[in-house]
Amino acid sequence: MSEQAKCELCGEPMPPGEEMFNFHGYSGPCPKPPLERWWEVTATCESGHTQILKLDANTFSRAGAEQWAGLLDGTSRFFVYPPGPESVIGKCGICQKPFKCTVKET
Repeated sequence: MSEQAKCELCGEPMPPGEEMFNFHGYSGPCPKPPLERWWEVTATCESGHTQILKLDANTFSRAGAEQWAGLLDGTSRFFVYPPGPESVIGKCGICQKPFKCTVKET
């Protein structure tokens, strides 16, 4: 049994003859607004404290979300000089221990 093809933007079934496409468009626009999709940038420190930053996945690409993560934990290639030991970048606001960020789509 095969799965019915759905539009990746709105989640509605694709019309007959358009099953091979990922999005509506050939026979008209999407019948519903885009699905809400989010990137969760999760910062977790060595003590287990966690904070989550949610970014709209319809606005930010995965690369954009990963850039945010790098700016938060101090690993971004955009830092000309990496944050030093006295910097608050990449440190937990509660216990001051270093944290790492992960990115996932929800």
